[in-house]
Amino acid sequence: MPFKTVKFISRIKEVLNNKINEIQADKVIWIGDHMGFPIIYRMLLDMGIKDVKIMDNDTEKVGIVYYPYGEKYGMDFGVVIKKFGMDCNHSDTRCLYVFSNTHGDELLEQLRDAGVGENYFIDLYSMQTGWMNEIEQNILRTYEEISLRKLQLLEFDILKAYRDYCKSGGLTYFLAEGSLIGAIRHKGFIPWDDDIDVFMPYEDYVRFVENFPENRRLQVLDYRKTPDYPIQFAKLMDTETYLIHPCLFGYFTMGICIDVFPIAGYPDDENEIENKWKRNRELDVMRSLFQCADGIEGLEQNNLYELRENISKEKYQYSFYTSNKVGTMQQIKFDPWVVDKRAFEETIEVEFEGDYFSCPKGYDEYLTIRYGDYMKLPPLEDRKMHTYPTFIKKL
Repeated sequence: MPFKTVKFISRIKEVLNNKINEIQADKVIWIGDHMGFPIIYRMLLDMGIKDVKIMDNDTEKVGIVYYPYGEKYGMDFGVVIKKFGMDCNHSDTRCLYVFSNTHGDELLEQLRDAGVGENYFIDLYSMQTGWMNEIEQNILRTYEEISLRKLQLLEFDILKAYRDYCKSGGLTYFLAEGSLIGAIRHKGFIPWDDDIDVFMPYEDYVRFVENFPENRRLQVLDYRKTPDYPIQFAKLMDTETYLIHPCLFGYFTMGICIDVFPIAGYPDDENEIENKWKRNRELDVMRSLFQCADGIEGLEQNNLYELRENISKEKYQYSFYTSNKVGTMQQIKFDPWVVDKRAFEETIEVEFEGDYFSCPKGYDEYLTIRYGDYMKLPPLEDRKMHTYPTFIKKL
């Protein structure tokens, strides 16, 4: 099934405008940290809503400052994330509450407990899910949803093809994240895990993306080959399957895949590392805003491909091979990690689902920095899957 993207930003703008007019709202409270908030904030200011707040239950996110996209409003309109429940009157009938969060049920219950009537909030997450299901229903009639174990085995087949290509091309790769924990702790998948993650030094990653010999079955997804692809890292997908993946103010469809993350060098100084994490987050927001926006003034005339190239050059300015410290440039929002390069300088073969794959010899140092006591099973409530609907053609 070919890759495609669907964007909802124009429909969201219409929904917000209609609801603001319906309840005569003069203020909006956005619930939950969200990378696309600067675009929504810009929309609200354009609609005449100057009183906008953003709140979150997560204390780690409190204090982050968001600004509306573009130069039209400037730094005077910065919004600081506050703890939910502070600095507002939840019985105000001219206040609209908006959220786009996977914890929708929990947030809705909190709003109801705070005295907010059903007519005064918008659950954008559920709304977008409904739009997505409506669009996809005809296509899915020819597919059937597959079990977790079937999904794992299909991903495992992709991993073997990826490993064989890397070996033949002299490319370095490592099992990573939950897949590496699975190999060390379970000699295969973590029983409830539903994806496979690998790392590549950025230099090898670019060679992989540009040179992988695509065939009828396997295809690399990366913006260098697929301009509409919105994710920062590559995926190697099986085109004979179908997966629906929500993204910022929209969704995209593709096949079952493995995730290929580039890793690169970091500066040695701890303060410089911290500054790079902060800058990476700014770059993430910038990239996401341009990726999701359709018809937003100031976005449509820019060259998205050139922007992404410039962001990649800045993020990956330090070579994996010549740096003393290495780490990831994605997932940097609240859990960035950096480790001494010696942990990745040598590889060993580890068992995964009865076969053998490359992992960093210093995996214990990396996994401990990343996860703490990674050999300890998490509590049942934390054993979560990504839960993206995944399908295969009906026989």
